[in-house]
Amino acid sequence: QTSKNQISTETNNMGNPLTRVSGDSQSQNEGDDNKITEKSGISDSYQSTTLSFSGDQTLISQLPSPQKTDLVINKLGCFYSYRAGKPFKRLLQEYDDLIETLIQFNFTNQRGGLPILKVSKYDMMEIRLLYRWKREVYSAICRETGEIINRVELGSDGKDLIISHEIHGWRELDLIAKFCTDVHIDIPENRLSEVEETLRQLRTLAIIVSLHFRYENEHLNFDIELSAPKPQNMAKLHEIFDDEKELSHIVDWTQFHISPIPVQVSMSLTNERATCCFTFYIFDCEAEYNSRIALSAFEFYGLPIPECFEKLLNDTSTEEILVKFQLQQLEGLTSISVSFPAISPEAETKFFRSLPDEETKSHKWNLFKHLMASTSIYKNSFEMAKDGFKLHVAHEFGHQSTLSSLLCP
Repeated sequence: QTSKNQISTETNNMGNPLTRVSGDSQSQNEGDDNKITEKSGISDSYQSTTLSFSGDQTLISQLPSPQKTDLVINKLGCFYSYRAGKPFKRLLQEYDDLIETLIQFNFTNQRGGLPILKVSKYDMMEIRLLYRWKREVYSAICRETGEIINRVELGSDGKDLIISHEIHGWRELDLIAKFCTDVHIDIPENRLSEVEETLRQLRTLAIIVSLHFRYENEHLNFDIELSAPKPQNMAKLHEIFDDEKELSHIVDWTQFHISPIPVQVSMSLTNERATCCFTFYIFDCEAEYNSRIALSAFEFYGLPIPECFEKLLNDTSTEEILVKFQLQQLEGLTSISVSFPAISPEAETKFFRSLPDEETKSHKWNLFKHLMASTSIYKNSFEMAKDGFKLHVAHEFGHQSTLSSLLCP
């Protein structure tokens, strides 16, 4: 904010202070035509005080008494506004730190911590895409709101990478659609409008935008997912997803237990086959019983529970667990995952010992955690999918909210 304002103070005919602001001021938010040219100290009289907004002048003294207060509050509220969250520069720095960490992870030998001589073209594609995302989407979002939480998640096989932004007070999905067009990523016909309508019906104040990178068969798959993190009731979900037949089976599972409540709905924006995820929160019982409820989701679908995961969950003492069901068009259920706050190093070691190619995967996992040491662990999750099972860890880049003026990002 740069300002060349001259401020002088005098009194009006009622003896109340009247502050006049003259000169010019330049706002960082371009296109803001509303500029206040005179401001007054607010008193009971408001005599002979004029507010000017884009040439629309209103003489306060001409208004009935109840409208005087409303006008001053509403008008001045437009200019003395604050945004909750983090400053603009801090949000950009968080994203830069995230990309720098991923560069170190991708361009470092997983075993010895030494630079590698040959860089995968897919690693380069991933980094270029993330930098472009920052320029065309993320920066624009940061200008609109400071309430953003950034997270990065890695799968234990080293092939899954998820970067997500939890955003409050933002809904300009056309910006994401334009990004997809620019980088030649197709959005299936009508998918954007369907996702927008679903978010509207879910009435969520926040959304989570997730970028999914998956290395598979010498190819990099990329998908954008939009999530609504808000508790719902099953009747509402049935109303919105009335064509999702598999959802009725999930409802059957919840009816066997007291506590599971739906807390998040996720939808793929770019996947050729429409994909939905429904996440349930288990919290109402003791840790051991909550673990049994989570394991029952696998048993309900007849999926074998790996011994390593059962031990992992038993070694994790937590009364809060999330269970996520992923459904895909034409295929039905494609994966189930269970999330919990943290796991002990001993439990991690036992898990990796049960995996094929355990040494390589363990080194990747430990390198990632080492590079993320300055961040906080958001969650761990175990996923059982059609291609096997894996462990995920998600780290969070700062979650503190501060109150900062829009004029001083």
